[in-house]
Order: sequence, then C-alpha cells, then structure tokens
Amino acid sequence: TTTNKKKDASPQRRRLHVVTATTGRRQPFAAASSRTTRASQRPPAPEKRRPLLRPALCVRILGTDYVEDHTVYVLWVLDVLAGAEWRVQRRFREFFELHEDLVKLRPSIEKLDFPMRRPTIYETVASVNDRRVRLEKYLRRVSGALFSSRLHARSSEVADRLQAFLDVPKRRASLELLERNPDVTLRQACQVATAQLLSLPVFEKILSDVVVSTRDYDFESGASMLAKMKQYIDHLQQAILDGARDALLKNVVLRRVPCAAIPEDELSNVASAAVRRQIETDVFVPLMDKLHSLVSSDVDEDERLLAHKCKRGRSRPQTFYGIPLHHLSPSSWESAIYQLANIGSFTLPCDKLDALLAAAKEIPALYLVEHPGTEKHLGADDFLPIFIYVLINANIPNLLHLQKILCSLCDPDKRLSETGYYVATFEAAVTHIQELDLG
Repeated sequence: TTTNKKKDASPQRRRLHVVTATTGRRQPFAAASSRTTRASQRPPAPEKRRPLLRPALCVRILGTDYVEDHTVYVLWVLDVLAGAEWRVQRRFREFFELHEDLVKLRPSIEKLDFPMRRPTIYETVASVNDRRVRLEKYLRRVSGALFSSRLHARSSEVADRLQAFLDVPKRRASLELLERNPDVTLRQACQVATAQLLSLPVFEKILSDVVVSTRDYDFESGASMLAKMKQYIDHLQQAILDGARDALLKNVVLRRVPCAAIPEDELSNVASAAVRRQIETDVFVPLMDKLHSLVSSDVDEDERLLAHKCKRGRSRPQTFYGIPLHHLSPSSWESAIYQLANIGSFTLPCDKLDALLAAAKEIPALYLVEHPGTEKHLGADDFLPIFIYVLINANIPNLLHLQKILCSLCDPDKRLSETGYYVATFEAAVTHIQELDLG
C-alpha cells in the first residue's frame, strides 16, 4: 500500500514542480510562475549610451619638442562646435599605432601617404620636419574623409579612434557644456558646416597651396607678411560668402531658429563670423610661427621699451592716468583686467578680438555696479584713461606684437562696427602708453 501511494504521488509531484532555466533546480510551480511574472514586469536595463562623436575637429601640428630622448609632435586641436582648443603631444610610435588601427578598420586608408619608420636611430632636422608635414596632412585627410568620402560601415569607429588619439574623450563633458552657450551656438553650428565644406578635396588643395606658398616665400618684414595673409583671408572669406552664404543660413541657422526671429543683418554677421573663424583656423594657425618671428623682429626694440613702461606703470594709481575721482573703481577694475589678461589663452585673432571686446564692455558694466544711482554712462573721453589703466595692469606679453596682428587681421566688415571702435581704442591706448612720461 505504501508503495502504491508513492507511485500515485510522483505524477502529481511532477505536475507541481518545474525545473528553472537559470538554476537547473526544481521548485514549486506557483513560485516559479510568480517569479517569471515579476521578472517580465521589470523594466529592461537601460543600454549604455555611446558618446556622440564630435562633428568637426581641426588639427595642425605646430612643431616638435624633445622629451625623454624622444621627439614628440605638438598637435593643436580645435573643436569647432564647442569653440575649445587644446594641445596634445604625440610620439611617432603613437602615430604609427593609429595608422595600423585605422587600416584594420578601413583598408582604403592604407593608400594615404604616411611616413614609415626608419631603421636608423638618428633623426635630422630635415627628416623630423618632413615627417611633421606629412603627418599633419595625413591627419587632415583622415578627418576630412569622414565628410567628403562615401560612408563606410566602420566610419564611426574610424572617427572614434581618431578622436581618442586627439584626447577628445578626456574633454567630452566640458565640450558638451561649452556647446550649449546660447551666445555662440549659431555661429559655431555655421562654422561646423564651413569646416566640412573646406575639408572637401578642392578646398583643401586651395588652402594647402596658400599655406605652402606663404610659408616658403621670403618676406622682407612681418608687415608685408601680414598684408599678404590679410589679402588671402579677406578674399577667401568673401568668395565663400558669395557662393555659400544662403546655403549656410538655410541649412544650419534657420533649422535652429525661425527666420523671423533673427534680423537679416544679424544672420549675415553670424555667417561671416563663422566663415572668418574657420579660414583663420586653416590659414593663420599653420603660418603663425613664421609670422610671429617676423613681426617680433620688426618691433623688437619698441617692444622692450613698451614692456618696461608697462612694468613701471603698474605701480601708479588710477588718477595718474587721468581717471577723475568720481570714476575711480574700488576694485581697481579687477574683473576687466582679469578678462583682458586671458587674451593670451586664445590662438585665433578673431577669438582675441572677442576677448578684447568682452573686456572693454566689462568696464562700463563694472562702473554702473560700483557707482549705484549713476545714470550717466561713460563717454569716449572717460573710457580711454580707464582702458589704458586696465591694459597696463593686464600684463599682456608682447603687447605691441598683439596690436599689430589684431589691427591688421581684423575683419573688414567689423571695422565700422563696435568691434572696430574698440580696436581703434586699443591701438590708441598702446600709442599713449608708448608716449607716457614715467620719469
């Protein structure tokens, strides 16, 4: 009887038990079904979001350095959308590893010119310079191919590897924060489109010819080189605006803001500023070492005298520069001095002009804050002595050199605007400091 009961119970027991797939153990059917129900009700685990790739990066190799018995190449990188720039040092071995990785991802990259390793351990100045030029061209060809060539199944992986080589992941959070700046969002978006346009082979060839011919030409002075660069930049800017302005505004700016929300003149200024900034990136940056050398030779003696006067002038009070008592700043114009002192952290002339404009605007804004109840704004005669005091105390290195470049390369469209007024004020302030009698 006992045996029969066990036989009768075993089928029932099999019906009431299931074997779970995850553990392989038998458990009651009710418990298993309830766990299955709870598992099905859980929301799916969120997928890890892959960081977005940067839409436009401009790369130049500024020069070389010697670190721990190795030659390193100094790369200048500009993230166009965020407006941020930084420098990266890379050895040739790292370039070679990048090239091998990119060829594995996209074999056609092997057709690009890339300097191979040399068996000798000795490097000459000529060989290092030849490598620098070829490596820069290689990086720009790879970066430009992402926009000018047909899309490949692994194009995103190529871009991801290139951006890792340029240290983009370390800066991704700050870059995404900077691109949300509403004051420059439209200009930067328009510049991204301009950068992609200039990465096309036909424009890349034009820019390369301009840079090579200017770099190889024997200029008599820095002033003559500035005049030639201004001619190139102004003409190329006008040509692109004449041919592509409407397309830039239609495809970039007006997709973000309704047409009626921005006046026509302001839209033109946005396109002009974006094109100008990108051309300076592609023309000024690769030539700036030669330009700085020539301009420094032009103003060497005057630069030393000006630096000496600024050093002595920093110990003088505000009243020494003609600032009346009722205009004195309790903070000694600290915020304006801080903004102007940061002008050296920018590379492009247009960015330096923006920093100059921001510092100049800070002076009347600070005046109203520190003199509450004052409705009268600072006039031109009141502003100049304050600006001279701020300029001297900003302790800007190579001040005369900076003045020559900014006054020469200022956008001609801005010469008659607010920017042009402050550029003229900057030039007048430098001349005034040179003529100061400090005893």
